[in-house]
Amino acid sequence: MGGYSCAVKDCKNVTGTKGVSFFRFPKDPKVIWIRFPFRAKLWLQFCNRCIETTLEKLNNNYRICSEHFTPSMFLNNLRNRLQSHMQFQQ
Repeated sequence: MGGYSCAVKDCKNVTGTKGVSFFRFPKDPKVIWIRFPFRAKLWLQFCNRCIETTLEKLNNNYRICSEHFTPSMFLNNLRNRLQSHMQFQQ
């Protein structure tokens, strides 16, 4: 089974990096903007990369690591559970 690397441009984190969690792109069926839900579109913009794919493949094949979220966005101290809203940090 393969691992994941962070989808954010120039981020070198991969699965197995100690203390780093990875999160799937959100699927939010309530709001559709072009081909992607609003939150997924924000995540794509934050990645600063051109990713041409479908929402399903985006959710299944790409991840963003925990280093790109502010501490207040996590539900626990392990930094492996996000709140339903998020805010990225550079």
